[in-house]
Amino acid sequence: MACILTRSALAATLVLATIRASAAPDPAHAETMRRVLFSAIDAGGLPVTDLTAGDLTIKEGGRERAVATLRPATGVLQISILVDDAGQGFYEAPVGYFVGRMVLRAEIAISMLNPQPFKLVDYTTDPRALLAAVKKLIQRGRIEQDGQQVAEAVAWAARELRKREARRPVILVMTATGESGTLEIGDFILRDLKASGASLHVVHVNGVDLGRVLSEGPKVSGGILTNAANTDSVRDALARIAASLHSQYELTYVLPDGTRPNDWLQLQTTRRGVRLLAPQRIADN
Repeated sequence: MACILTRSALAATLVLATIRASAAPDPAHAETMRRVLFSAIDAGGLPVTDLTAGDLTIKEGGRERAVATLRPATGVLQISILVDDAGQGFYEAPVGYFVGRMVLRAEIAISMLNPQPFKLVDYTTDPRALLAAVKKLIQRGRIEQDGQQVAEAVAWAARELRKREARRPVILVMTATGESGTLEIGDFILRDLKASGASLHVVHVNGVDLGRVLSEGPKVSGGILTNAANTDSVRDALARIAASLHSQYELTYVLPDGTRPNDWLQLQTTRRGVRLLAPQRIADN
């Protein structure tokens, strides 16, 4: 009798396992939810905060997808500030202004190029630690750059943000030297930027060369590229960037069963006079 009971129990176990296996989702046909962070501005550069899902169309790899959810982005931002001032110290006050706009809303790291990136403070929300770092952005004597340091610093910041698994990553470059237009590793750096999910924002002085990373990076990542001739215009540019980050949206959409993700994204709005600051390339995994 004990043997019969044992065989019965084994049979029941096998039947139950079969039922569970048939009910489990097939990974090859599971839906994929994708997430996009973006901002919207009007013709005057002011944030637009009342968009609805009906105002938007989204395509991935050229195929239209339905918006699943749209809401204001929440959670702490992670911002890497890269200061490339050639040792002149004129970004101290503007960086202090930007930090003041973002403090308590973001974990901020500040690095200066000297000529390679040197971190003054790691990611923190502590106002005192951030202020102490800003005060180190003083005139330090002329520092010669080779045209690649600032682009390589973008890759360095992107890899760091990816390692941190940052949910709202941002890279802000402030440069007085620019980037070599013949940079051969631009493709690799833009690939690092895409993989991190960070939006790249670049504020540069008039007349500097912008290579592939600094010119294309903001466009493909949903950031802002702007020139600034003096302290007031730098401050205005940073105010616009801060406002766009404060008013970010979070959008999600679902890929149909069995559809492979594609890294080309096209997000548009039917609202007249509204411009979207949205990534054109997203991580395809």
